[in-house]
Amino acid sequence: MFCKNCGNEIANEAAICVKCGVATDNFKESSKKSSSKGLIVAGYACGAISLLFFPPGFALAGTVIGIMNLTKGQTGHGIAQVVISITCGIFGSLIGVAMMQR
Repeated sequence: MFCKNCGNEIANEAAICVKCGVATDNFKESSKKSSSKGLIVAGYACGAISLLFFPPGFALAGTVIGIMNLTKGQTGHGIAQVVISITCGIFGSLIGVAMMQR
């Protein structure tokens, strides 16, 4: 295999070119991390739980997990988790205040 940048021969397909320091395509793909299903489920669970239990904490946790999923390439799940967490956190707080005034 040869480096696409400088033409130097690379012994390992999943390596970085010694001459110019550019990573091969296979190395870039193998080093990319994706979200696990557990992290995706945790984001939705924290958002839903924030509707009933400790809204500020669980909403914050769901938002942080959603942002983590965004950075790992799960754009749809990440955006949904952030929106759900913030929305459920707000409604959970309003429900808590309403219940305390009864």
